[in-house]
Amino acid sequence: MLRGMLDFVCLLYSAGASASTPERARRAILAILRKDQDQSAAQTHLSPAAKPLAEARNVAGYQLELHRAPERLATEWRDFEVTAVGTPFQSFVWISAWCRNVASSCGEEPLIVAGRDAQGKLAFILPFAIVRRLGTKMLTWLAQNHSGYGFGLYRRDVVKTLDADAVRQILWYVAAQYRGLAAVHFIKQPLDWDGARNPFAAIQRQPCSVEVSAFDLKPDFQALYSATISSKRRADQRRVLNQLRRIADVEIGVAGNAEERLEMYAAFRAQKTRQLAELREDNCFADPAIDAFYRDILTQEDEHAPIELNFMRVAHEVAAVDIVMRFQHRTYGLNRSIASGELRRYAPGRQVNCYSVERACALGSYTYDLGPGVAAYKDEWKGYPIPLFTTSSPLHASGLPAAALILVMTRGEALLKNYPRIRRTVRAVHHRLRRIR
Repeated sequence: MLRGMLDFVCLLYSAGASASTPERARRAILAILRKDQDQSAAQTHLSPAAKPLAEARNVAGYQLELHRAPERLATEWRDFEVTAVGTPFQSFVWISAWCRNVASSCGEEPLIVAGRDAQGKLAFILPFAIVRRLGTKMLTWLAQNHSGYGFGLYRRDVVKTLDADAVRQILWYVAAQYRGLAAVHFIKQPLDWDGARNPFAAIQRQPCSVEVSAFDLKPDFQALYSATISSKRRADQRRVLNQLRRIADVEIGVAGNAEERLEMYAAFRAQKTRQLAELREDNCFADPAIDAFYRDILTQEDEHAPIELNFMRVAHEVAAVDIVMRFQHRTYGLNRSIASGELRRYAPGRQVNCYSVERACALGSYTYDLGPGVAAYKDEWKGYPIPLFTTSSPLHASGLPAAALILVMTRGEALLKNYPRIRRTVRAVHHRLRRIR
């Protein structure tokens, strides 16, 4: 039954909007549901009544534990993330702060899946959330709309052995424990990470419209800077910075403690509010829960996934703020803001970005992740793209309509990338509708 639904959704996606007419889709759905009626209830209905939480925890060769709060695994999680394959968006500090501040307000019910091997050692952590979208209860990654990547944490020897059947069995087991959980919708998933294939890439996947790039670092920042950034751009940045220093005190540095981080975050938030309003884009930082989330992680001194605010200050005015996060051997650019007015002619965003890259080199990072989105300053670093994918598929017949609709929406987002003017129009209309509501 479930394989049949997956095949149908794949067919719907590959056929395209022109070929998948409503009548054809209706006939396909009816055929699947008719076949479903011929099978036993035990095979079709994945509910707690069919498979209680306390039973059959050995799934795909791993003992599965389901947790509602990351704190239940706090010590093991923090030890595990030091060497696991993963990103900072699955670190304990990020996930726990999100659960404390944002999850409930955005309709996410945390569901953390911990897999253990035969010796009881952690093999992987999958930080899921149960949400309701399009009238359907779905499984997503926790914080996936706000995080750079949707992913799990995997022991290095395990990530290479988790195949499609294992991933499906884990998802179906989770669905069996929660009545009505009918589909999965995972976004911004990297195809490969840190030399390992993403286990979720083995199941059905669709292209992701989000663009992310990164570039490799060198211990010698000046060598990297000279080899990557054009001589004209380097000369221009030196010239405008020297001009500025002749007329005002200029400080480029990093916020050294929690109080300074909160001060720079306040400047960032004000600048970002103006920038997003000019672009007619939604401002997630205006959400009190998101604001509380950042204030939470900014006041923590976490050694595994430290978050830093690099800044450029001219006299007493903050000209630009660059929020970065380090995790293992990688530095991640999370977000950046720039002041308005006369200071913009001195390229404060580029100045502080160069400082962030220089600091990443000095601290021993191997890679600088530029984060989602396209920008001229990102192109100048001559990075390479990080392929991402989306997984939207049903876990039960009731989830098929929502999964199919999400696939159509995903395809639409990918197509809009090729038509910037239409994309801007859609964004402006969406922004106005949100203001009306």
